[in-house]
Amino acid sequence: MISGLSEYLDNQESLSALFASIEQIVGRPLDSQLAQDIIMLVEEYEFDHDRVREFFEFLKDKGTYNPTYIRKTADTWKQNDIRLCEQGVASEQEQLNNTPETMLLIFDALKIQHRVPKDFEYEYYHRWVEEYQMDPLLIAEACKKTLKSIDSPSFSYANAILKNWHDSNIHTLEEYQRIEAERGENRQGVPKKNSFRNFSERTYDYEKLLNSIKQ
Repeated sequence: MISGLSEYLDNQESLSALFASIEQIVGRPLDSQLAQDIIMLVEEYEFDHDRVREFFEFLKDKGTYNPTYIRKTADTWKQNDIRLCEQGVASEQEQLNNTPETMLLIFDALKIQHRVPKDFEYEYYHRWVEEYQMDPLLIAEACKKTLKSIDSPSFSYANAILKNWHDSNIHTLEEYQRIEAERGENRQGVPKKNSFRNFSERTYDYEKLLNSIKQ
């Protein structure tokens, strides 16, 4: 009994030290979710404490501590026995292998050559996927519209489009296509206006869109 209690206390002390070191890595106090993720890595994935620290150093470089991404990456590390202390800094290709599929889809739609995503790009990615609950194909559509509109890849411009759709309760490509089809039908049979009348009565959606980027 005493031996078991001693072992338990040692484990608790060791875990507390691990929590403290992870706080230093992430640069802020641990919330309950990160604490659960650390325990998951130790107990479920059987990572030793040094490997957990390496794992969070890797996440820091990636710029994300998303729970879904943590589990997916932990699966990859477990299956491929990835240990940075033995392999050195993960190669760019290894990091690309851990890049979420939706992020790769975004890069393709924006014609960005495959590379490791930057921190601010992950911030937009998590906003679109988690906060806005956007379908990946709809995100790709917004990115394609961005290229057509400004002929340049821009996460901020795509974000303005997606925010407008989110506010309009559009979250899937099917919903967007249906609304566009209905608008097309409504335009049929409407007489064309002269250029001066059309100019004075046009809507300013795109000006609003551009202004929202600056906010």
